[in-house]
Amino acid sequence: MRAPVSILVSSDTPEGFVRTLAALGEGLEAGLIREVVVLHAGPDPRLADIADAAGVAVAANHADALTRLGAPWRLYLPGDVELDAGWAALVLKHLRSGSQQPLLVPGCQAGRATMSVLTRVALSLPG
Repeated sequence: MRAPVSILVSSDTPEGFVRTLAALGEGLEAGLIREVVVLHAGPDPRLADIADAAGVAVAANHADALTRLGAPWRLYLPGDVELDAGWAALVLKHLRSGSQQPLLVPGCQAGRATMSVLTRVALSLPG
């Protein structure tokens, strides 16, 4: 079975992006993450270098980013969010429950608690 979650990270700072990537490790270990795409519109070229070294695709705009996400579930991480420890277990439990509802995933951004959203992609079929 292919990994069920694509992750879209919106980031402008290399330092924050590194922290975000580090927090994704438990999702990789759990087999949750199919791909990570970073939406990068900032001026710092180091972010693209870090993404390249980590095997993360870089998108210059939302349309480009969305075409690169192929998993049925998508986790949207706003700028420089670090997901809380245990986030992968929370997501696995949600996926195994069979729920099609979005899930709020806890994290931290600039020292403040925040929530990121895991959503199921609604596919529209022709006909």
